[in-house]
Amino acid sequence: MASQVEQGLKVDKSFKPQAIHGAIRAMKDTFGVIVTEANVSNHLRTIRRRWAKMKKLKEMSGMGWDDNLKMIVMGEAEYIEYIKVFPIRNTVILIMCND
Repeated sequence: MASQVEQGLKVDKSFKPQAIHGAIRAMKDTFGVIVTEANVSNHLRTIRRRWAKMKKLKEMSGMGWDDNLKMIVMGEAEYIEYIKVFPIRNTVILIMCND
């Protein structure tokens, strides 16, 4: 999809039909997997939701970004405060604490 963006096939928050069909062809050619427009659209929607959650979490006070591990990190105190406000349900959080 990154190449579709470079070609100007992304408008506002969605992709032009040519971009979706390009993704379908790429999945078939690269992995031999047949997907539909609905599959691609649903996957993009899922990625968008996850990105929004990650962005919101990263912007919270006490959160940081580890560029080597490519992940959000927080101290123990921030983690304890976070789970008080946002109870964890079906989510795995890796805790990275500084000694």
